Amino acid sequence: MKANRGNKYRDATENKKDGKKDLNELKQELAMDEHQISLDELYARLGTNPDTGLTSEQAKTRLERDGPNALTPPKTTPEWVKFCKNMFGGFSILLWIGAVLCFIAHAISAGVKENPTNDNLYLGIVLAVVVIVTGCFSYYQESKSSKIMESFAKMVPQYAVVIRGGQRIDAPAEALVVGDIIDVKFGDRVPADIRVIKASSFKVSFLQIFGMKVEISKVLLYIIPRRGCICNSLLIC
Repeated sequence: MKANRGNKYRDATENKKDGKKDLNELKQELAMDEHQISLDELYARLGTNPDTGLTSEQAKTRLERDGPNALTPPKTTPEWVKFCKNMFGGFSILLWIGAVLCFIAHAISAGVKENPTNDNLYLGIVLAVVVIVTGCFSYYQESKSSKIMESFAKMVPQYAVVIRGGQRIDAPAEALVVGDIIDVKFGDRVPADIRVIKASSFKVSFLQIFGMKVEISKVLLYIIPRRGCICNSLLIC
């Protein structure tokens, strides 16, 4: 069953001071007991039924109230900043400095000599052209890769089996709301922060989180009062 933590996360992030906050303070703000209270109390608090789930009207109201079940996307770097990094970052800045020095040397030579050579001018132009071409090509490659990754992410939307009004339906993971009863079977991705209310030989793999194959068995009523150690929930803490 989907637990109510979206608003608490948003409150915790919005109250950050200067973008940084002590970890202990964040833990205090994220006080929760959905994994500790009894199931009957949990059903009453979330206004749901373990057999029939929420009604379509309840789900719609909660979705409008809490927003979609999705992480807030990180701030993206503006395109002009990416372009400038490719044009002036790394070794390119040295080539720009070399080109500018060549132009300065040519200007000094033209002011002192009657018939100056154009070697420094040509060298400066070549350096500038090389930097511009390589910078544009690097920006194009980076932009192309980013768009490909975005298209892949949109091609395979995640769905979950949820009980609404006593019927099992396939719903987008973003449409899940607090109090939804979700059916998770072998091979499924956990679509939200949930508490396990019924299970049979249920194990969860944390390969994508820890980078290694870690399988943890999930039980129903084993309640640990210590925060951060949750054995009856699938909460990413």
